Amino acid sequence: MALEKKQTLRKVEIIFTDGNVNPNCHLQYDIMVEEDGDEVARSIHREVKNISEVMEILKRTKVHTPRIEI
Repeated sequence: MALEKKQTLRKVEIIFTDGNVNPNCHLQYDIMVEEDGDEVARSIHREVKNISEVMEILKRTKVHTPRIEI
């Protein structure tokens, strides 16, 4: 019986004020707790970070772009 906590970056909100980028960005994470591969709990965590910190996070993040076929 092993518990594992996973955190996935779900959304980054960059705010513009009067045509300029606000130095604070909002981040939203999905927090999942799994027990032996089965999800037992899920929550959403929001935090505010400086734009320079967010740019560093985005450089290390894998981005999934869904494929849309028409």
